[in-house]
Amino acid sequence: RALVERALEDFEEKALRRRDAFRVGVAHNDANDNNILVADDDGGGADDASPRPVVGLLDFGDVVETWVVNEIAISAAYFALGKDDPIAAVAEMVRGYVSVFPLTGVELAATPTLVRARLACSCVCGAYSAMEDPGNAAYLLLHAGPGWETLRKLTDAGDEALLRAFDAAARRDARVPSPIRRDE
Repeated sequence: RALVERALEDFEEKALRRRDAFRVGVAHNDANDNNILVADDDGGGADDASPRPVVGLLDFGDVVETWVVNEIAISAAYFALGKDDPIAAVAEMVRGYVSVFPLTGVELAATPTLVRARLACSCVCGAYSAMEDPGNAAYLLLHAGPGWETLRKLTDAGDEALLRAFDAAARRDARVPSPIRRDE
């Protein structure tokens, strides 16, 4: 409960108060490993660890008009699940995203808070839905265990740890804006 309360308090303080600075657009709102299509292996002998390009998305039931920064926050939250180092996972996901679709400094600075808010919502909504539909509990709780653990790790590390990781990515890749410039 404390993890969820902290995530929601931070959301109110660090995101809602700056909402007028966030760009609005259409978001898939559920881009995760179960909803993406990647290119098929070309048979060239590449190992399974080789990255394959995303070629499509499935499940458009959650598409909404929202802050565009939510798209990466949601995807990064899913990507961090079960990772030993969720900070590095989120930073890598954000680095790739902003190399194609840059975020403003304000959006980038809010991303750690939005990632934690998504994890909190996913965990709580999954638990509630599983109580309401026990026959579908296995699917509804698919991300629950890793979700709570990832939320705990990110909360313990603090938003500043993620912002430092984003800044390190910015120094490695000129396409990535530094979150240190938070006044954009």
